[in-house]
Amino acid sequence: MQTYKPKFLAIIALHALAACTQAPVKVSATEAPPLTQPAPGVPADCARYAGGWGGNWAQGGIGTLRLWITAVSQECIATYAYGSGGLPTAFRTATIRDGTLTIPCGVGGLCTFKPSGEDLFASYSSTSGQNSGVFKRLLIEGK
Repeated sequence: MQTYKPKFLAIIALHALAACTQAPVKVSATEAPPLTQPAPGVPADCARYAGGWGGNWAQGGIGTLRLWITAVSQECIATYAYGSGGLPTAFRTATIRDGTLTIPCGVGGLCTFKPSGEDLFASYSSTSGQNSGVFKRLLIEGK
């Protein structure tokens, strides 16, 4: 039986953890809606949402979902689209409150997005359950 030193096991564990982190999501410019940069008067904790985000929920195996914030007003009202791949066609508005964006999603549920470093931590809740995920900024190719 072979034995491993603790330092070696720690290195293996760190590599496994790094492999679990989500890589940035690349999206073709043909799948990105027109994005408006926030005006200088938009509060920073609201303006940071502008652009595209992609992420996976911890449970469900539904694949990468996209959150497009196409505009943010000085009142922190975000125009957004949320769903799977392809160019979005349906847009809604929601207010960013205290740096947090909450939108209806799923079947009668709410998705809440909160910044954490460069990412958005996401949580889902409904009467049928809860979920969580991490959304990263989308890299738009061909723009």
